Amino acid sequence: MWIGKLKVRMIGGRIAKTGVAVLLTALICQFLQVPPVLAVVTAIVTIEPTAYESIRKGFIRLPASAIGAAISLGLVFFLGVTPYTFALSAILTLFICHNLKLQDGMLVACLTAVVMIPDIGVNYMGDFFTRLGGTFIGLITSTLVNVLLLPPKFTPALEKNLINYL
Repeated sequence: MWIGKLKVRMIGGRIAKTGVAVLLTALICQFLQVPPVLAVVTAIVTIEPTAYESIRKGFIRLPASAIGAAISLGLVFFLGVTPYTFALSAILTLFICHNLKLQDGMLVACLTAVVMIPDIGVNYMGDFFTRLGGTFIGLITSTLVNVLLLPPKFTPALEKNLINYL
């Protein structure tokens, strides 16, 4: 589409899905009184090109996020909120996720670990489950949006492949 002398691309499906996932995630967090930042970041980084990839990677990302949250809580307990806590949380989260073959969850796990550090209070278990719950909300919402909103049209490609195969 042309606006004046500038060519402007229309919003694509993935951009629209990301926007809807962010909005719904924030609304759910507001309703449940869960801090929305980590949930919204999770929704943004977990929109995948296909619904299948969203679901497959979701099963890897949640346990990886739990690892990141647990590491940052432990380090805040021992070191407080320091630059060392941020660095060690990132390094240990990436190291453990890599060794457990949770590569598809490393980004979300690392973000979970470092984003929650400044807000950890005295209720460590409550903070752990609140932040993990936010990550879960973002993951589930982005996956559902990816599956239900503007699903890919497989029928023409399938028909073409069947005709070529026969």
